[in-house]
Amino acid sequence: PEIAPQIEDAVYKRENRMPIARIFGRTMFRGMSIKTGDGVFEPCIETETLIEHLHIILEKSHMKNKGHLRMLDMGTGTGCLLLSALNEIPHSTGVGVDIAQAAVEIAKENADISGVGTRAEFRVSNWTQNVNETFDVVLCNPPFVPSSLIETLVPEVRVHDPKASLDGGRDGLRYYRQLTEDFLRVSHAGSIGIFHVSMTFIDQVKRIFQNAGYGSVE
Repeated sequence: PEIAPQIEDAVYKRENRMPIARIFGRTMFRGMSIKTGDGVFEPCIETETLIEHLHIILEKSHMKNKGHLRMLDMGTGTGCLLLSALNEIPHSTGVGVDIAQAAVEIAKENADISGVGTRAEFRVSNWTQNVNETFDVVLCNPPFVPSSLIETLVPEVRVHDPKASLDGGRDGLRYYRQLTEDFLRVSHAGSIGIFHVSMTFIDQVKRIFQNAGYGSVE
């Protein structure tokens, strides 16, 4: 009986299409408990595959310092990508950047909770604007919903995720074009960039990077 009002409240919120992760303020990502927050993009299960690909690429690569990687997570949100990468590659360190102060604050909390906080730094930055170093690995889950389709998204996303984390411009490809420039700014000759791409845009994104002069694009 003592928790009945909380249960009723949770059911009411879910009936009104609030995501479960936002009702309870937490979600799981790569086995880690991640705190969520208002105005911050909610981690999505599909993005876990970026970390899987990171492991695959590192196994195939000849990167000399792959046990002590320096990573950058652009548009970090809750920090879930960077923190899970640091958790799974123990001697690595990294920086997460986001244009939203709310996201940076949540990411810092998650870093403290995760136990890898001493190896992670989070800062407010419009992409690489406040970043002045190079990294071995650059991770990013950029906004890729075409502007005209934002209103067609399910309420769980359209109402609760910040529009800035969804809107990819007129054709949904705005930030992939920007990534070709930003990645160049923060990378060295052996750097790896791993970016989340919608199945709809695979061919277009591949052409964007190839046309920008990147030779190895998978």
